[in-house]
Amino acid sequence: MTDRLGEFWKNEKMDLLLALDQDAEKVLWGDFLKLRDLRMKERADEYTYQFSYLAKQTGYNDATQIIAFKQGLSKSLVLKIMTRPEGAPTNIKDWMNAAILFNKSYKQAQEYGKTWDEDNGRKPPWNF
Repeated sequence: MTDRLGEFWKNEKMDLLLALDQDAEKVLWGDFLKLRDLRMKERADEYTYQFSYLAKQTGYNDATQIIAFKQGLSKSLVLKIMTRPEGAPTNIKDWMNAAILFNKSYKQAQEYGKTWDEDNGRKPPWNF
């Protein structure tokens, strides 16, 4: 395991499992894998909800949650969030809120682009 998420699991969770801690029994390797494989499909709010649930199961700290959260977003959305005027978010809650906001704005722009033809009888000079 050379990725950061795997390192977190190894360093933070395996010690608990080996010590037979009762809390460790609740943390399953399958939860870790589900979170690692989770990807945003249509909407950021749905992805955020699923991510929050799985992240709670794994016990990831804030920094590790940010890494995992970004891996599930599209590259363009991550870049949009990282280059916003106020700078990149510094905690997971702000990352989630920014993803939802930018995704919602993008969906609204797409919808506007679709109605442009009907309202103006022509296509806009840009593509969404």
